[in-house]
Amino acid sequence: MSVRLGISVEGQTEERFVKDLLAPYLVRFGVHATPRNLNAYVQIYEFEGLLLSDPAIAAGYFEAPEMEPLIRSVVSRAGSPEGVNEGQTTAPSKRLEAWTRQYGSKLIYTKSTKTLHGPTLATRLTLPVIRDRCPCFAAWLSQLELLARL
Repeated sequence: MSVRLGISVEGQTEERFVKDLLAPYLVRFGVHATPRNLNAYVQIYEFEGLLLSDPAIAAGYFEAPEMEPLIRSVVSRAGSPEGVNEGQTTAPSKRLEAWTRQYGSKLIYTKSTKTLHGPTLATRLTLPVIRDRCPCFAAWLSQLELLARL
């Protein structure tokens, strides 16, 4: 069996190390290594944390105005939308599901609907709003914007 492996490298030195030394060594084991420049963004917790960037827009999207003060309070306690995640039952996706069920929203956020509601709500929030409220996401987006200049 053969395995393809992308190895994140910082620059030309690491790239040469992978190409000249590591890749030829690993190929003997059926591992085909390729250096890759990677601008990683590791979402600290769930993607849904980003959806809490603007409580009014989120509550409006779900047609559940009662959610606005709840979102505002949770984000305030966490310091930012990215920091919302106190556990398995209080993760942002779980909170959105509970709140949309509790407040009678026609749009319930569940595991089966999150692929629709998540991106749609993120589009309504807009990248400038998410960037303004989520510092880790903002830093990663700034890195991506600079890629064409390298």
